[in-house]
Amino acid sequence: MIDRIGLAGALLLALASTLWARAEFHLGSGANDWQAFAVPEEGSPAGAYVTVDSARNVLREHPVSSIEELGGGSYLPEFNYRGPDLPHMEDGMLRAEWIDPLVNLARDSVLFARGGNVYNSANTSRRATPDLLEVIDGDPTTTRLILLLHNPLLVVPLVRGGVYYGGWASAVIVNLGKQTPINRVRVYPRLGRLDDAAAIAAMAEPKPDPELFGETSFADNYLEWYEIAVTDNDAPIKEFPGSTGGGERPGQGQFKRYFEGTAYGDSASTDPNFEALIQTRENLDPVIDLRFPTRHERFVSVRPYLPERTWEMAEIEIYGEGYVRRSVYRTQILDFGQPVSWSKIRWRSERPPGTSIEVRTRTGNTPSPDLFLRRGLSGRYQPIDWPTFKQRFPSGEVKRSPDLKNWSFWSSTYDISAGEGREGSAAWTDGTPLLSPGPSRYIQFEIVLMAASDRTPVLHELSLLFSEAPSAAQVIGEIWPVEVDGFEPHAFTYVVKPVLRDGNRGFDRLEILTGGPASGVSAVRVGGEEVMDRFPPEVLEDRIILSFDRLEDPGRDSEKRIEVEFRARVLRFGAEFSGWVYDSREPDLKQSVTPGDATVRFVGDGLSVRTPTGGGLLQRLDISPPVFTPNGDGINDEALLSFDLRDLTEARPVEVRILTLAGRLVRRLSGASTASGHFTHRWDGLDEAGRLAPPGLYLTQVRLESDEGRRTATALVSLAY
Repeated sequence: MIDRIGLAGALLLALASTLWARAEFHLGSGANDWQAFAVPEEGSPAGAYVTVDSARNVLREHPVSSIEELGGGSYLPEFNYRGPDLPHMEDGMLRAEWIDPLVNLARDSVLFARGGNVYNSANTSRRATPDLLEVIDGDPTTTRLILLLHNPLLVVPLVRGGVYYGGWASAVIVNLGKQTPINRVRVYPRLGRLDDAAAIAAMAEPKPDPELFGETSFADNYLEWYEIAVTDNDAPIKEFPGSTGGGERPGQGQFKRYFEGTAYGDSASTDPNFEALIQTRENLDPVIDLRFPTRHERFVSVRPYLPERTWEMAEIEIYGEGYVRRSVYRTQILDFGQPVSWSKIRWRSERPPGTSIEVRTRTGNTPSPDLFLRRGLSGRYQPIDWPTFKQRFPSGEVKRSPDLKNWSFWSSTYDISAGEGREGSAAWTDGTPLLSPGPSRYIQFEIVLMAASDRTPVLHELSLLFSEAPSAAQVIGEIWPVEVDGFEPHAFTYVVKPVLRDGNRGFDRLEILTGGPASGVSAVRVGGEEVMDRFPPEVLEDRIILSFDRLEDPGRDSEKRIEVEFRARVLRFGAEFSGWVYDSREPDLKQSVTPGDATVRFVGDGLSVRTPTGGGLLQRLDISPPVFTPNGDGINDEALLSFDLRDLTEARPVEVRILTLAGRLVRRLSGASTASGHFTHRWDGLDEAGRLAPPGLYLTQVRLESDEGRRTATALVSLAY
């Protein structure tokens, strides 16, 4: 008997341990530092995740490996894709890079560390040539010399020992590596310590050390005719993608109007991709020090017009000040060693006014999100490996495409406020559901930091909650209809098909995100049996939760459909009715519903619903009752304000106020940021000081700040005693 009791106790302990064995991954702390997952050694363990019990005691550690994203990032045919512009990663945090006004951004050691390069306008995809390196090496005794010996319009130029003989008029292009706040460009020839002492002393800070200059002055070789121009990330410029080894980015290989086939074709016109900051044929100063209001640019061009005499550039210096406006941190592919069921994501951040953070995820079950293909003898494309793809093939023989079978698209941007972790919270009562599907073995994050000139957001840590044992091998769902013709509540049927296998935990709850309060649930069927009488649905502000008997037996419950009929509004085109299943004993471990073919009855195979296009963002402001009496008798004591926000893909500031007819503020009911949805607020008749407002007519005002400008809706409400 004792042995049986002991065995039963051990089984219960093992069951409890399995039920509570959550898994957590914390990016930005411990071994999982930001740098390790951004620039890994391929296939090497870069960090770890842990499984914990109900008291958050660590039970085990498991390695997480980083795999380099082949080709330097997902293929985008747009010319302006240049890969991640990494933020500053130190002291356990991500923040925007600060540009020190005393640091020369064009100096080779700084430039190449930021992923930049230097090249001439005739070939933007070449590595920096020795003569170009001379102008960014910090040595004012070396130069890129153009020696004019002949009339450049009559004689072909010669190259001897790295010196150009002739009238080569191509620009020197400095690629700063990322879009950077700059406000100053300084260019000068080789100067002599003695002959040009006054010019050297007159240079503004940061001053070069006079001892760095040579004995001989070449000040007469200054640029007399020149243009300095800039452009940002949007210029379609062909270039090497940095250290990724992925080949050249598509784009324009040489600059229009800079190099027009002869090397002598001088043009006063600027390349249309660039904006000229200065164009002159009247310069007499050997030291060009151009200052301008701070601009966020990536490329700086210094172009001599067709010269009529010898000219040179010893150094090009570029300076700026402020935070880099946009930084993109993109992890490599993170390998968790086995398919896991993603549940929640949260972060700890600081977001000063005027700054923001965007987070996206995608998941998959192969090491690469992309396919590399080569045309076979039959004309069909067949998969090839990455080394083969990198070889040179005739145009059209190879191509690259997303692996849509094994990888999800990037998720929509997470609501940064919803995912913010609360101070001291460890039990995962905070955070937000992870939007990318599972179970899956691989995951990737993309984090965008948007800074102001003098303020930066900071991301301290990003955490995941997940389970090594998924609720089901697959949970496939679809909704019908997938298109509605208006914004009134519509009837929908939501069907979920679970695929259960041995080792799955099972589930007894289904949660459906409705974006606003559902008008009601009319039916819940599991395996064709109505269960609403035994399990009343729970209708919340923006979702419904359905309960039923646990589905856990692969033989009995696999592919047993769950069908839910309900009414709801759709306020955003393409709004997705996301869903999750979970075990009520462990409600934080949720598994997402993957869009797909859940039933032959419908042909939508998705969870998104289309709406009519057009119309305002702010609609249907309604006051009920139009006359209310806050006298405490329990009848019409409050006014209910309701309105709809449509087609907002991310949170925007919304203010709800009560005003007198003269426009004076009486009460501010709300000032939060929010996305699309149906919203309600209550006014109890009190003003800002907590006093009962005088009887009379009042204005209710809803004010939305959007990318399209301010939108306002007003309605009248009457207060009576």
